[in-house]
Amino acid sequence: MNDPYKNYKDNSINTMTRGEQLILLLDKAVQRLTIVSLMMEDGNFTEAIINLNKTRDIFNYLMACLDKKFEFATDLLQLYSFINAEIVKAAGKKDKTAIDNLIPIVIELRDTWKEAEKLARINK
Repeated sequence: MNDPYKNYKDNSINTMTRGEQLILLLDKAVQRLTIVSLMMEDGNFTEAIINLNKTRDIFNYLMACLDKKFEFATDLLQLYSFINAEIVKAAGKKDKTAIDNLIPIVIELRDTWKEAEKLARINK
């Protein structure tokens, strides 16, 4: 079937810049980590782990897409790896505090990319 919502969503994503797509992924990571924190608080660890794995998928994808020709790619790879390692530890220990500590890091990362995207648009 032809799903108009899916078509709209696909077109929206396909017309975004790479920076906008990156910001969208980081927004999703923040959203998932926030939900995980609430789930852990409620003792819903099964769903929390599912969402943590989806968040790890985001950072695995970002690591795979890094353009190594840029100097800062190594730093980003280390940051994404750190975030994934913390997610794994938090999942294993069912540690809400570790998730709560990650959220501001991912928010700051997203906000940095938002600013970079704005500057890129201005300098075009």
